[in-house]
Amino acid sequence: MGKLGNSLPTYEHVLFKSSNLELCVVQIKYPPVQRFSDEQYLTGIKEALAEDYPLTSEERGINILVTPQGVNPAPGAVVHRFNSIDFRWSVVLTSESIALETREYTDFEELSARFDKLVRHVAKYFCPHYQLRLGIRYINEFRHHDGDTYEVWHRLLNRDLVSSATQTVVGGRVEQTINEVRIRRDDGILLVRHGFLNGTTVLPTLHHPAKNGPFYLLDLDYYDETSTEFEESAPTEKIRGYNDVLYRVFRWSIGEGELYQQLRG
Repeated sequence: MGKLGNSLPTYEHVLFKSSNLELCVVQIKYPPVQRFSDEQYLTGIKEALAEDYPLTSEERGINILVTPQGVNPAPGAVVHRFNSIDFRWSVVLTSESIALETREYTDFEELSARFDKLVRHVAKYFCPHYQLRLGIRYINEFRHHDGDTYEVWHRLLNRDLVSSATQTVVGGRVEQTINEVRIRRDDGILLVRHGFLNGTTVLPTLHHPAKNGPFYLLDLDYYDETSTEFEESAPTEKIRGYNDVLYRVFRWSIGEGELYQQLRG
């Protein structure tokens, strides 16, 4: 794994009682499965997934086509979704990827164990020769009773993350900010999106309704799009390394002050 900058500290892992995580996704992509439309071929992996995620549904994505006549929606690929009985975990299976999602994250060990099992199901039933993409993403939306202005977040978060001279130069009240930093490292791409926003950045569900009001976004995404041979044990180990880096970025971002204490509970 590529070395981190010397200025990023190492932190003791803390299990936060109050979570601002809106969505965690771990995904692996592989070449398209040619027999994905064959229900008999899918029976094995669907039955295996249903052992831990028995609530199933089939969805169809939507592709947006831009033509001289205008913008037209068109049916997209079939998506099979499998939910755990308590709706804490969700698996999304397509012809070229499998992803594990949760909005009620507890600890990485549970996440990695579940993801490792998914990878082994893919290896057993689809037998892919190559891995095309691997990544983990944490979407955090920090909300605070005093956090209705951008200025307050300078106090609640690490100033080096939030600071911007634009307001000082231009004047006025900041209503929204969004920043994106894309860093190429030896083992992949680290993408950090953050900013002061309103509402939410994730789609609501029946069990997780949309949130309203101002918040500060910290969206951490670490992925590798290098094509490599598919190996059962390799993805989970690489995700573990990614998670360690993302945790350090998360801890650096929230600092040690008021917001940190709120999250610890």
